[in-house]
Amino acid sequence: MHQFESYPLTELPEYRISAMEQAGTPLVLASLAAAVSFGHGIYRRQRLSLALAAIFASLAGALLWIYRNPDRQPPQEQGLVLAPCDGRVISVTNMAERRYVNNAVYCVQIAVGATDVQVNRAPMGGTIGFRRYEAARLATGSTQTDSNWLGVEDPGQTRVMLRQIASPGWQAVPWQLARRIICWPDLGDTVRPGQVIGHLPLGGQVELYLPATFRVKVRAGQAIRAAETVIAQL
Repeated sequence: MHQFESYPLTELPEYRISAMEQAGTPLVLASLAAAVSFGHGIYRRQRLSLALAAIFASLAGALLWIYRNPDRQPPQEQGLVLAPCDGRVISVTNMAERRYVNNAVYCVQIAVGATDVQVNRAPMGGTIGFRRYEAARLATGSTQTDSNWLGVEDPGQTRVMLRQIASPGWQAVPWQLARRIICWPDLGDTVRPGQVIGHLPLGGQVELYLPATFRVKVRAGQAIRAAETVIAQL
């Protein structure tokens, strides 16, 4: 099981997470390659090096855009569960959840594209009561990709579970080159509705597990925006 970066409550990210914090080494490598190729092309007057510099610069620009972190204004109404990510709703199903909610739940599955905002946000305010990172176990086939579970309990003891799932293709990227799923809050930390909690690497899926006492307000195929779209209401 991979280790998380743990922050005290007062150091949890508030609003901004830089592209460097999300993209990490790939952004650095693309930027360095662009600079080296450009310098070589100017010094040697080689068009090939200049063309490579343009390609690497475009890649760095694409990473900066993909890992953007736009400002969002969460609604202030009480009893809401907000979208934890940008993307599109895949399905809304009924099931039993035994890890943390321990009840009948609605499971809202959301697909996050590679060009969607990768930042994830807290679906509601409360205390982190559950967190578990599950690394892919390709040898056994039991888990095809990395996923992270995060449980939030509000002051009224209502529990909601969030699951971040990395895209399967990201497993081909060596761990040293790019971090996969990032989640900052630790057990006992308090989060606000819409607060930044982490991000996906390059697309994937997010699942929300909501008690059946909620009224789901989204449908399959609907596009949603993190911290602004209301997923469900008490």
